[in-house]
Amino acid sequence: MAKLSFLFAVWLAGAAAAVASIAVPSCAFADGTEATATLRHTRTVRAFLAFRRAVLANNKEEVARHVHFPFSDPRWPEPLSKADFLREYDRIFSQGVRNQIDHGALRQVNQRDLAEAARDELDSCGAARDLLLELPINFKVDYANDDEAFLRLVFRRIAGALVLVRVIGCS
Repeated sequence: MAKLSFLFAVWLAGAAAAVASIAVPSCAFADGTEATATLRHTRTVRAFLAFRRAVLANNKEEVARHVHFPFSDPRWPEPLSKADFLREYDRIFSQGVRNQIDHGALRQVNQRDLAEAARDELDSCGAARDLLLELPINFKVDYANDDEAFLRLVFRRIAGALVLVRVIGCS
């Protein structure tokens, strides 16, 4: 009986972990393999979905609550304060960036990303454990639209909250 209780407890723990894990597809690496990050906290997913809803509803104040300031974006020479962010909101969340938010998925930046970026002398697309918003591999990207094709949003947990920390240029 004790053996059965132990096996049931192991099964239950595995089932709970599976329910709490959400696999988020990522884009392919340069060598054609695909990476998948597992987000173990549903709070992360809920926070991102709240951010997505606010952006798609054009609720600037709510979006600002999901942003860490000062906010960096390669389209501005200096980091933006909250007031600057709200003033430049429509330029920051252009149609290309909104497409990424609407159709993209979060994936965790990993050591492979960092090594590939260092080898290619590119921005690492975030620090290890940051979350990067990427479009699905099969998404038809408008390469004439730089903000859709080459800009990426980087999220990080700060003081327990998922926040947008910067926009970066990635290839």
